[in-house]
Amino acid sequence: MQLIKRLSERMFWDELIPLMLAVYAFCIFIPRGVTALERLGLGIALLITLCGGRWRHALPYLRHSILLLLLLFVLWQGGTAAWSLDADETLSSAVSVFKDYFLILPPLLFVMSQPALRGLLFRYFAYCALVVMLLNGGQYVQEILTDPALLQNFKLHRGWSHPLIFFFPFVLLQWHLAAGRESPSRWFWLLALMLAILMIIATGARAAWLAILTVGAVWLTLEFNWRRFLQLAFLALCVGLVSYLTVPFVQMKVKQGLDTSGRVGGVWTAAVDMISDRPLLGYGFSKKIYNQEFLRRLDGEPHWTVRRAIGPHSNYLEIAFAGGLVGLGFLLSLYLAAICSYIGSLRICQRAERYWVAAPFAAFAGFYVVRGGFESVRWAPLVIPLACLVHFSWMARTARAKAD
Repeated sequence: MQLIKRLSERMFWDELIPLMLAVYAFCIFIPRGVTALERLGLGIALLITLCGGRWRHALPYLRHSILLLLLLFVLWQGGTAAWSLDADETLSSAVSVFKDYFLILPPLLFVMSQPALRGLLFRYFAYCALVVMLLNGGQYVQEILTDPALLQNFKLHRGWSHPLIFFFPFVLLQWHLAAGRESPSRWFWLLALMLAILMIIATGARAAWLAILTVGAVWLTLEFNWRRFLQLAFLALCVGLVSYLTVPFVQMKVKQGLDTSGRVGGVWTAAVDMISDRPLLGYGFSKKIYNQEFLRRLDGEPHWTVRRAIGPHSNYLEIAFAGGLVGLGFLLSLYLAAICSYIGSLRICQRAERYWVAAPFAAFAGFYVVRGGFESVRWAPLVIPLACLVHFSWMARTARAKAD
């Protein structure tokens, strides 16, 4: 009877939506075997939102400039099929990559409109980071037990840096909230932050290092608290020093510094050369089309230092190749709108609310603006931090209108 009563309560189903959204976001990054769980999470969240009028909470947000620019960006990528080198491949890729954007918006915007559900969603995102750390740690244990020499191949763990960067700001938020309440859990979250930073360093991905520094910079700009700053600085110094002294490839990467003349620099050269031949409209949205065009030209381009098709290694170059400078303009306009909305929200929000706004923005800035400049990161979760920023920006506008 108790179970039946619980299932009949609206709050039970409301609280299930952020859980399913977190399941979906988590499964985006996990390499194999959870596609069905990803679809199930999104499907349940959408189905619940379509019931009981919850979807109406999303309607006011649909006029926001971020969502309009996002729509234009997606439509342009699909529209490149009109002049693509392979129209069917472009349409298939665009649908595969962007179809979830329109499915996830109703449940995500409904959750963001409810303060309690928003808190649950951000907490679940922090839990996602914990699960990623457990899985990555389990991989290290397996390598030690099977062949310790595998530990030298840091690329085996590079993929884990993607979800760690995306979910890291939400761990940072939980630590901040616990520290503000002087809760004992603040030490748990501080330990989680330390472990996440250590694992990101251990991937050897310098773009990931820059991304995590970006997240930290966003956080420190909110309120310069000497105590918190010294805590984070001491944490980063200890983790970085231990990594530098104990992990050989970290020393190698530090000495390499900002030099990108090797693999990444070579790939960028090829991408720019191909973009310059069709600069306005591009070749059509598809990684397969990019690799095919790269291989077709390879023999005639002896100055390309990378001799195999591994993609453009930059989201900006990927879009410039796919949709030309027009497509890149849509992307940069979208990013600029997100940054402006974030700044506008901070001017209106109360001090305690600013960290809630900063968490999704830091995920967006670290994962897409910074790391997306050095690697072709997945487009799938872009809509999540952008939708969060849409909510906070809309609330800021509403508060400003009432004040006037």
